[in-house]
Amino acid sequence: MHDWWLALVASLLGRVEFIDQPTVLYRQHSHNDTGAKKWGARFILGRLSKTDEVRKSLQKTQSQASALVQHLATKSTQIDPGIIAVIQGFSGLTAMSPAQRRAFVLQHGILKQGIIRNIGMLVNL
Repeated sequence: MHDWWLALVASLLGRVEFIDQPTVLYRQHSHNDTGAKKWGARFILGRLSKTDEVRKSLQKTQSQASALVQHLATKSTQIDPGIIAVIQGFSGLTAMSPAQRRAFVLQHGILKQGIIRNIGMLVNL
């Protein structure tokens, strides 16, 4: 998930902000790992009931966070140790209880775009 990786790196080196205009062309196709979804009642109910899919997505992002922490461990960087600790914590969510996972993501503002995705994430943590 290249966009998540770029967001991780950008958050380490600067900040992530919303730009309200398209900056790249995006081609949606049936083999995309992730992508645009049709919103509606069916999507919302499906998102809340597809626990395995949501958990796999979270595991992928945790794996990327772990890879970034491992990469940083081999470099001499001037990155805020507090930020690295948050990334390490995120990569280790599976070792926490469900309540600890929810508290961690809320405390650190680790959220997805949109209320439905956030509810789905929190339900499945």
